[in-house]
Amino acid sequence: MIDPVIALDAVAFTYPGVVPVAALHPLTLTIRPGERVAVVGPSGSGKTTLLQILGLLARPTAGTYRLSGRDAGSMSEGQRCDARGSEIGFVFQSFHLMSHRDVAANVELPLRYSPTAWSDEERRELVAEALQRVGLSHRVRHRCNELSGGECQRVAIARAMVSRPRLLLADEPTGNLDTANSEQVVDHLLAASAEGSTLIVITHDDEVAARFDRRLTIRDGYVADSAA
Repeated sequence: MIDPVIALDAVAFTYPGVVPVAALHPLTLTIRPGERVAVVGPSGSGKTTLLQILGLLARPTAGTYRLSGRDAGSMSEGQRCDARGSEIGFVFQSFHLMSHRDVAANVELPLRYSPTAWSDEERRELVAEALQRVGLSHRVRHRCNELSGGECQRVAIARAMVSRPRLLLADEPTGNLDTANSEQVVDHLLAASAEGSTLIVITHDDEVAARFDRRLTIRDGYVADSAA
């Protein structure tokens, strides 16, 4: 039997301080390979905290997180870094692109930090393939500060997909885009999941969430799971 991509057992997160703040209350959740999950809820409800835990950017303060069958809590920082580089792709609302570098250099970045020793030719082929999938082959040598917002987000998606990750995480990927560009970005994300990536997207847009298989609703750190 294939392991779930994500298996959370009573995972919780509390920010320390004079008055500790519970950002995420104990959550038990399983997400299977290829599932497409939308995470919705008001600002400050714990959505980004959950995504940071899933992306190995934060460690839960309680509970167990297993990523593709491996206990994330037992991983060293080096192992977590390797897993982020080889198994997880990230798409952020504000793109986080290097504006002074061209599109190809931005998309290639995860391959340079991956534990896999890609050759120069392999990197070029993977970058070209990723850009073709998001319709940006004609922009490969343009600098990112020469692109529109929608194009920048498509570069960010290509960068997230270039290493063919098992898990694709997106934090409000359509938040800064108009309706037409938002639909296009979601199309590209769903296409990536159709090719094998498990997809988890934070969104405030009910129309975006309606296109996903499942919906996780977070309020005050508590999570409810439902079908789309």
